[in-house]
Amino acid sequence: MIRRPRSESIAQRPAAAASAPAKQGKASTKTAPDEEDKIDEAEAEDEDKEVDEEDAGEEGSEGGKPERKAYELVGSGPNVCYLWADGISSLLELDEDRAYVVLKSAALDAFRPVAGLPKDERFEAIEKHLDILRTWSIDATDEAREAPAAQALVKEWNEKTGKNDEEEDEDEDGDGEDDEDGGKGVQWWYEVTLQQERPKDDTSHIEVTLEDAGIWYLTDIKPADKEGDTAMSVVVDHTAHTYD
Repeated sequence: MIRRPRSESIAQRPAAAASAPAKQGKASTKTAPDEEDKIDEAEAEDEDKEVDEEDAGEEGSEGGKPERKAYELVGSGPNVCYLWADGISSLLELDEDRAYVVLKSAALDAFRPVAGLPKDERFEAIEKHLDILRTWSIDATDEAREAPAAQALVKEWNEKTGKNDEEEDEDEDGDGEDDEDGGKGVQWWYEVTLQQERPKDDTSHIEVTLEDAGIWYLTDIKPADKEGDTAMSVVVDHTAHTYD
């Protein structure tokens, strides 16, 4: 920010007039140490402080509003995140693609301001709301995949997705909305629940590693609702190449 010019700087002001010599027999008229410059300096410091505070409020933002911070994982969880269908399959069984998760709360809060716009306008409009959103890569070891609790989760996943149903339509654009042929399509986005506390061994779960966050446990998978599916269809255009 350009600093506001002051009407008159301290350096431009005339120096205090020299004291007149005292006349013999009369009290001296010599002035006390000049207080005017001290007052001017204090006022100048106050003005600089005010300008600096305004700079801080506008730095890295538009319209004088401070940037919002990206949403973070809350404590030890549970945290609900979005993960796409192929990413889940890769995490649980295939280990082919590098998957990542996005916090549900961040994705929805970023999408809601543009939800009412036409589909072809959402991509650009959402950009100014993405400062609250970040991603975490998610992975599992072969040992974790082979654990009985993980195998139980794989079984549940296959049942939910109808993995062997070759007749089911595909939602090719992944937007959770009807395709041109009228078919609703296979669910594309899912909610996954993550927590740091180790679940009981008799419950279905898998141990995973989150980028910069250590060991977590994925304990539940369920289809995203209509809002979440549509929100992530827009968000993914901005996050898809994060880990290329």
